[in-house]
Amino acid sequence: MTEIISINSITEREKEKVINALKSGEIIAYPTDTIYGLGVDVYNSCAVQKLIELKGRDYQKPISILYPDVYLALRDFGNLNSYQREFVKRLLPGQVTLILPISDKNQFPSEFVKGGYIGIRVIKLDAINKILSKYPNPISTTSVNPSGKPPATNLQEILSYFDDHISIILDNGPSKVLSSTVIKVCDSRYEILRQGIVTFEQIEEKVSTR
Repeated sequence: MTEIISINSITEREKEKVINALKSGEIIAYPTDTIYGLGVDVYNSCAVQKLIELKGRDYQKPISILYPDVYLALRDFGNLNSYQREFVKRLLPGQVTLILPISDKNQFPSEFVKGGYIGIRVIKLDAINKILSKYPNPISTTSVNPSGKPPATNLQEILSYFDDHISIILDNGPSKVLSSTVIKVCDSRYEILRQGIVTFEQIEEKVSTR
């Protein structure tokens, strides 16, 4: 039975339930600053497999990961040069997914890595970040939908897709329709891989400001 918790009135006991669900390898659905996401512990291989099977997702299509703050994200990416680190600081938290190089192919599970890069997010939603700051690992962030279907944008759509297959749904009302903008951050330049809610002009404004 899926438990539904309102993110706006969540209690400390309910926050603990979310943490325990992740520790137990269960799947949660949670709001972001774009669309809803499905979360499992990145380092729990059984949970990751369960997530991929639930979505019917292509194993060759990597999943992005979510951090509760920029500091923790940068701690895992000590290999970034000064341009890349500054880019991360200027764009996160925000409605973007940054595709960053990793230093070691074994640093993250293979389901999250492609061509030596991995997608990361830090969102502008304090209620979620505060919960995840109490969890030791990053979690997955992938849209709530079976592969090929439109992403769920509200509680009813989440339930219609995955009722009883998700342990907890953190409800925050209807979400935005557009996904995050996906940006690959290279050594000295960036490339937009998917246009989402954040525009090229908005990115340029952030990275060019002194």
